[in-house]
Formats: sequence, structure tokens, C-alpha cells
Amino acid sequence: MGGMPSRPHAPPPASPLSRLAPPLVWMAVIALLSSHYFGAGETESVFVVVASWLFPGAEAERLGILHGVVRKLGHLVEYSVLAILWMRALAPDRSLRRAAALAVVLTVAYAGLDEARQSLAPNRTPSLLDVGIDAGGAGLAAYAWRPGSGRAESLRGLGRLGGLLLLTASLAAAAGAWRLGLTPWELVGAGLAGGLLYRTGWRPGWRTSRAGLPAR
Repeated sequence: MGGMPSRPHAPPPASPLSRLAPPLVWMAVIALLSSHYFGAGETESVFVVVASWLFPGAEAERLGILHGVVRKLGHLVEYSVLAILWMRALAPDRSLRRAAALAVVLTVAYAGLDEARQSLAPNRTPSLLDVGIDAGGAGLAAYAWRPGSGRAESLRGLGRLGGLLLLTASLAAAAGAWRLGLTPWELVGAGLAGGLLYRTGWRPGWRTSRAGLPAR
């Protein structure tokens, strides 16, 4: 007489250490990127070479402005990733709303500490504007991301976040288009691409309770 078919066992929950490792490692990466090795003077020389190849004939002043814009958008990306990693670490033990709120608080607190630390570097200058941009990246991630509900929903969350970041980038470019030399059609294209990504992945993440389960 054959035995009963065995049921597949659910994977054991991740340990607190394994959940905390990704955001802590990413914080170390951010600390490295905000060190004197990656100051504006150090990255501009490399950026100008690449940008001159992409935009031949662009004036040095415009390339300098574009370099500054890219560095600010880098803040958005860095801290949106950090907020996502904190949400993934915190969501299994609390509601998504609380996990997102705590992730934003931790991310913004680290942004402030990182900017304060830059005052010790000879070629870096702390900036409250950068902290505000970092907070914006964390807020976008908290709004768009939905952890713990499978790979498909994770990809949708990345699509939502990517769309929001692209929309933000196109708005930033539109604000300084006359200085960057971008045409209106390039800006409209970026905005439409961001909107398409966002709508393709649209599904409000606030309507979940724990680990991506529908709220009751």
C-alpha cells in the first residue's frame, strides 16, 4: 500500500540577519559612492568623455550641467533602492504600511548621516537639497514597491518605480531644457516612456497588510 503523497514544504522564513544584510551592504556602497573617491571633480572627467561621445558637439557648459543633473538623479536611484531593501527586510514582521513608513524613516535618517559625514571629506560638501532628493527617492520607492508577493509583482513594482523615476527625470530635464539643449520631443518621449512603465505596473501597494497579502 503506497504512502500518502508528500506535500511540498514551504521554504523556511529568512533569518533576521539575512534580511538585514542587503540594506546594510547597500548602505556601505552608498558610503563609498559619497566618499572623496567619487566627488564631482573625480566623476566629471569620466562623464565628459562619455557624454561627448553620446552628444558630439555639445558645449562644455551644457555637459557640466548634465553632469550635475545625473549626479542628483543618482541620489534618487541610490536611496530608492535602499528604501526597497529596507521594506523587504521589515515587511515579514509588520504590515506593509508600517514597513514602508519605517523604511522611509531609516532611509532618510541615513541620508542625513551620510551628508553630515561628507563634511569630513576634503572634496565633498554636505547639502540639505541632497537629503531632500534622497527622501524623494525613498518616498517614490515606498509608493511603488510591493514586497513579498512573488516575482511577477516584484517586476511590476520595478516597472512602477522605473516609470516614476523616468517621469521625475523628464520633469527635471524639462525644467532646464533650454540650458541642456534638449528638444521638446525628447522630453515628451521620456515622459511617455515613464508613464507607460508606470501604467503597465500600476497596482497601488498600500492595499496590502503583511507580506503582500490583501488587506481585510
